[in-house]
Amino acid sequence: AFTNLLPRLTSRLTSTVSAGDYIRRVLAFFLAELTKFFDKSRLSGAVSLTIKRFNGHNKPVPRKGRPPLPTPTEYLCLVRASLRNKKITTIIHSKDVNKFQQAYWNLLKTNISGLKKLKKAKSAKPKVH
Repeated sequence: AFTNLLPRLTSRLTSTVSAGDYIRRVLAFFLAELTKFFDKSRLSGAVSLTIKRFNGHNKPVPRKGRPPLPTPTEYLCLVRASLRNKKITTIIHSKDVNKFQQAYWNLLKTNISGLKKLKKAKSAKPKVH
């Protein structure tokens, strides 16, 4: 399901759109879809989000005697979200992680409204003799 993510992501780059613009558009699309997930889950359901380190390899580790896969110079972030049977995924470069986290945090603050406030337990004051 999630194989060949990086080649598909990079193959969509065209000469008219810079890589930075394309990545920003992909992240904006992912955040827009995530917002839709949160809206759909208000009545029932839960959105699950996973963030994993991604080394860019979409092939399994080769057998003994075969040349090993090259070690990545820069790790990426693989972000997956699912609601019921619908799934979305994106890859974030390490330089864009802070921007994504800030946008994701703002998205969480606006969409998590059904949480109840915790009541603080009153602590018993020690008696003075």
